[in-house]
Amino acid sequence: MRENFTSGSIPFRKAYLQSLIDVIEVDDTHIRIKGSKDVLERAVLPAGARPFRVRR
Repeated sequence: MRENFTSGSIPFRKAYLQSLIDVIEVDDTHIRIKGSKDVLERAVLPAGARPFRVRR
């Protein structure tokens, strides 16, 4: 997957990012990229890995 993301076709890379990102907000001083933390966590953790939970 890493190889596809770094050297794959542009349509593949765009589709992959669009599956992770809900919205990008840009103003004069900030750029905010918003999306589901659960979706991002599943995308970056290896299959079968247990997610890390933080108590607040």
